[in-house]
Amino acid sequence: MMRSRLDRYLIQELLKATLVSSLVAILVLLGLQALRLSDLVIRYGLEMRFIARMLLGLAVSFSPLVVPIAFLFAMLIVFSRMSVDREFVAMQAMGRSPKRLMAPCLAFGVFMTLLSFYLSFSLGPAGNRSFEKSIDEAFKTKVASVLRSGTFSEGFLNMV
Repeated sequence: MMRSRLDRYLIQELLKATLVSSLVAILVLLGLQALRLSDLVIRYGLEMRFIARMLLGLAVSFSPLVVPIAFLFAMLIVFSRMSVDREFVAMQAMGRSPKRLMAPCLAFGVFMTLLSFYLSFSLGPAGNRSFEKSIDEAFKTKVASVLRSGTFSEGFLNMV
């Protein structure tokens, strides 16, 4: 019973830290991309629904890069916190070895590896397609409203 409680504790801590790290990393990456997308809103007057769809597609397409890095940070955060709080000393006093602590971490690592494969081969490309589709839809509606037949236009998307 004690082993499963220890395993659950480690996995819960790793999961929480991984989710928070992933969220922070995606928000930072989206913040950087939002600066680029704000230019489209200001210059071409794109609607916010297109921008929201673009940001959602970008968030999904960033996930294959973010999740493994977030897992690494989660491992570092959890084990450094456990070291500072002297939880390792307490666990060793209870008779737990460092190898025993490694088992739930390896299980969670295998899960994160499978999740990374799924994100890399399925969800990430779908997010990228969604982003490109949103850009295409946004500019198709904008082109129809900006370009007039019989006139010369060069002020849209640096195209003549």
